[in-house]
Amino acid sequence: MDSTNTVADLINESREVLYGETKECVTLENVYQLMVGMNERLTTIEKGMLQVTQINRTLTTMVHNFGELKTKVSNVESDVNKLKSKSATTESDIASIKNKNVNIDRDMKQMKKDNSETNRNMQGLSDFIDDFRAKHESNVKEVSGIRTAMSKAVNDFEDMSHELKQEIKVSINEVKEENDELKDTIIDLQCRSMKNNLIFTGLREPENENTENLIRGFIKDELHIYHKLELGNVHRFGTGAQPGKRGRPRPIVARFIYHNDLAMVMSNTYRLKGKQYGE
Repeated sequence: MDSTNTVADLINESREVLYGETKECVTLENVYQLMVGMNERLTTIEKGMLQVTQINRTLTTMVHNFGELKTKVSNVESDVNKLKSKSATTESDIASIKNKNVNIDRDMKQMKKDNSETNRNMQGLSDFIDDFRAKHESNVKEVSGIRTAMSKAVNDFEDMSHELKQEIKVSINEVKEENDELKDTIIDLQCRSMKNNLIFTGLREPENENTENLIRGFIKDELHIYHKLELGNVHRFGTGAQPGKRGRPRPIVARFIYHNDLAMVMSNTYRLKGKQYGE
């Protein structure tokens, strides 16, 4: 009885907790309804637990994503610092570019000034070319006139040249005839003059020699002719050893004034037999 009351009290308390009501009589139907209600509550609690688990997973994912986000934020901060450094470098480059731009502006002003001077020079050159062209046209006309005059002069010269050639041919023929006559005269004179000439060979040629005295000494010492002979021109000719040098000496030609003197010398040449001299 006490046990039944205790169970009944427990059920009533449970019912009161579940439904907020208290009844004096507890039946099996009430117990069944209580169990059904508890089952529904447990089912609701299980669903809530599933939601809690899902929330935990979501929170875990959010924490993980937050960590990645923090890493990305750190990377972004590093990139921002790099950008700041690059920005400082860029500002320095911009300052340098500004300085260069100032120099370029100065150079552009100088170029404009030079261009203005060049334009003035070009204008002067254009004026010079125009003046040169005018003078050239005038010169062309003058050259054309000169060519015409030269052509006429060439034609006249050709006519005169033809006449002059004819005259030269006649003169040359006359000169040839005179030259032939002179040759005959010279040959005759040479033949006459060679009759009294005598050639001596083998006589050494000392430095600063007196050729006539050398021949007179030779005639006296080698041919034993002691009286004075009358000689005309006496000289060496041809090629041979130089004065004071070893080798075959140059021959000497001597012209005798009198043929008898030449004949006397020739009659004594037998004395030279076996010696290096010749005549």
